[in-house]
Amino acid sequence: MHRNEVRLVGRVSKPPRTRDLPSGDSVLTWGMAVRRPQGHRSGKKSDGIACVTFDPQVAAEVARWSVNDIVSVEGALHHRYWPGSSAPASTYEVEVHHAEVFSAPPTAAPFSTPLPATTRPGTPSGESPAGERE
Repeated sequence: MHRNEVRLVGRVSKPPRTRDLPSGDSVLTWGMAVRRPQGHRSGKKSDGIACVTFDPQVAAEVARWSVNDIVSVEGALHHRYWPGSSAPASTYEVEVHHAEVFSAPPTAAPFSTPLPATTRPGTPSGESPAGERE
């Protein structure tokens, strides 16, 4: 029996973006970064995965995501072809049918004025705690 099932948990690396297709359909696309196991023989720390959905309910959920959100998606791996300018082009992408956000990165509270630079006791005035001149 053949199965094409993908489950990814990772970080949103490219923001969701809607594209209108020549057929009149809309597709929502985004990118995910998924960590590889530590010490992977390739030396790469993560993989970038292209994700898409045609499902309006999934698109409504994903459209609220931001870069660096930690998310989970389920879907199927597809290989898509299209005519390129000099040769046919292709890509692999995960067509997502279920998506959920696990956590969003903390957001900084907005400030109307910049906070003053601070120094540690014993650091010369005008020098940051890291030793750099301000």
